[in-house]
Amino acid sequence: MPLVDTHVHAFAAGLAMAPARRYTPATAAPLDDLLSVLDAAGVARALLVQPSFLADDHAYLLECLARHPDRLRGVASLLDPGVALAHYGAWHDAGVRGVRLNLAGLPTPDLSRWRDLARVMAELGWHLEVHATGEQWADLRPGLERWPGTVVLDHLGRAADPLAQSHVVALARLDHVWVKASAPYRTPDGWAADTAARILDATGGRRVLWGSDWPFTQHEGATSYPDLVEWAVDVLGPAADLVDGNAARLLGWT
Repeated sequence: MPLVDTHVHAFAAGLAMAPARRYTPATAAPLDDLLSVLDAAGVARALLVQPSFLADDHAYLLECLARHPDRLRGVASLLDPGVALAHYGAWHDAGVRGVRLNLAGLPTPDLSRWRDLARVMAELGWHLEVHATGEQWADLRPGLERWPGTVVLDHLGRAADPLAQSHVVALARLDHVWVKASAPYRTPDGWAADTAARILDATGGRRVLWGSDWPFTQHEGATSYPDLVEWAVDVLGPAADLVDGNAARLLGWT
């Protein structure tokens, strides 16, 4: 089973929320709760992703990384590259290793606005993590093909139609693009497993990651951590033995 989870969240009560958020969680998911879940599953390390419903203040993320620097790495979440350009040095020292663009339900951005940050990220070894859906992939694909550093596609691209799936698989073939097999419950009718099979066929499991998406925001009652571990082992097959090494290469862990 995977021992590295490359997509988890943690958030405390009282944190500032993003004004334009699509979702407000009913309960907090503090770091101690996350660590208890990881311990119970025997998962040794995790990549902590800043939730997009929080404001641009990453203080809690940085606090979590400081508490467990050997166990956690972090991904900042923002829509304005200026925030990361202002803080990348301190963030990198704290354990941040990527920036997430959560574009679900939003207009597709002009990635040329990210040119300066893209150069910094490439120098630092940070990845650009993209959460998008449906027709967004057609618009994003040219910019992601030209991205100068590593790109990670969230949740198997949430490709729930043939056209979106074709764009996601085409991107996955590129040497600088990685894919997270995660959150299958966010994609209806078995599309996640089908997309995973196509990506595994295209890549041989190289650059494929696994993530639980704990605490399953907006789907808290739909699944459990053990269910998602079992799903990963079943869907990834022999490639399940590769995901920990892939994560170590991406995040600089030995």
